[in-house]
Amino acid sequence: MAFADARAHRVLLAALVVTWLVACAPDTETARPDTDIEIPPDAVLTGQVSAVGPTDLAVDIGLARPVAVALAGIAVVDCGAGGATAYATGLTELAPVGAVVTLVRSNAHTEPDHDLTAFVHAAGQDRLAETSVNEVLVRTGRARLNPPVDHSATAASARDQVAADTARLPEPDHDYRSVLAAAEDEAWQARLGPIGACATRQDTLDRDRDPAPTAQPTAPATETPALPRIEITVQRPDVEITLPRSPRPRPCELVDRC
Repeated sequence: MAFADARAHRVLLAALVVTWLVACAPDTETARPDTDIEIPPDAVLTGQVSAVGPTDLAVDIGLARPVAVALAGIAVVDCGAGGATAYATGLTELAPVGAVVTLVRSNAHTEPDHDLTAFVHAAGQDRLAETSVNEVLVRTGRARLNPPVDHSATAASARDQVAADTARLPEPDHDYRSVLAAAEDEAWQARLGPIGACATRQDTLDRDRDPAPTAQPTAPATETPALPRIEITVQRPDVEITLPRSPRPRPCELVDRC
């Protein structure tokens, strides 16, 4: 009887252990979320910013997860300190978490590790939704064109470079490139933000490369001595000139009436 009770106790204990192990085992029927998404082919997408990175955005467009969006046609200003901070701060200011944004797909630029490369439009209190975040960052000197423009004195004019680049771009990048170039030129001339530091640095490089010619000393002008003035006076001699009498008689003498 005691043996039977001990055996029953062991069976019960084993059953409890098995039950505990089954309860603690992972539920194999619960599938992990599928992170592979299929982005609609639409040229324009609308969504809400769910996160802001140093140079990109996470935007919820209604899929299984937010899409990673890189800003097309622009990049961090990298010719001096503070470029990365200015870009990140500007992006957070212009497209904060919760902002509703419109994404215009780029057909010329692709960025690795991103789902989309786009021109981002976000409405704000002091700007129109028609103005892209990309443009505002460039116009305020917190971003530069990508690919960049050579602003050195020996390069072709920025306008000619942009015209050559733009001619090869598809839409909508063609039109955006022209707008972004005008925005960068404005920031460059006004010396705004990190791009202003680049402009000042480029001015210094241009002066060091081609210093202004120094004026050569010139000898003082010497006056040419005036030649002595000689006056010559020709005086006619006081001589009385008597003409000889003509041997031929005058007509009056022929009639004796002179």
